[in-house]
Amino acid sequence: MPAIKKAIDAGIPVITMGNKVEGGGNYSTLYPDYENMAMVARALGTSLGGEGEVALLVGSRGNFVSDTREKGFVETMAKEFPKITIVGIEPTGWDAAKATNAAQTWLTTYPDLKGIGCISDSLCLAADSVATSMGTDLLYGGYDGDAEMKDMIDSGKMVMDVLTGAYRVGYWNIAVAARLAGGEELPKDLYMPTYFVTSDATAAKLKAGGLSFESINTEKEAVEAKNYTEQLGPKVPASAMTVGK
Repeated sequence: MPAIKKAIDAGIPVITMGNKVEGGGNYSTLYPDYENMAMVARALGTSLGGEGEVALLVGSRGNFVSDTREKGFVETMAKEFPKITIVGIEPTGWDAAKATNAAQTWLTTYPDLKGIGCISDSLCLAADSVATSMGTDLLYGGYDGDAEMKDMIDSGKMVMDVLTGAYRVGYWNIAVAARLAGGEELPKDLYMPTYFVTSDATAAKLKAGGLSFESINTEKEAVEAKNYTEQLGPKVPASAMTVGK
């Protein structure tokens, strides 16, 4: 806080990246986490026909991003899919080993487990490795848009992912900083434009099940993950730096 205040008092814009920091004048670059994870919950719930047991792998309690994604998932399941039970929510500290342990415990304790939501893709990969080794087929919903998720998405095993993209996130923050340095006015809280990613077949099934959304497939995702200059570069208006929550 003292460092942020010192910079702002000197007329230097400060950006706190990927987390909500009440720094008294700083800009926070965030994601539409609640809304995105709510849609992931809807995709998982719709794929399960609105019934069954699921679990959720989160990051760490007290982290704004993890907490917001957890809230979006849990509240949406409770409100829109009352016949789906969340049997476990496990903080992992973004550690794949902890995600592995949690998944193994759930699969042993809840033999009827049907799906797992993850606030980060690496946690879904870890959970799936356990489920596969135990001969169990689960459905997943994740977040990040990691390239490693392609096979899970294309096979329909991962019903929805959210593309932020590591390179896109980095470019976006630099783009915001450059605009602020150039004197452009931006809101203090900015929410990164993201994409929902599914296979074409999964998208068709979800829409047939009554879910309305726009998505891209993994081929398009591979393009958009590197298309950040066109999406967020100096030729687009300042309004492109953020989306409505």
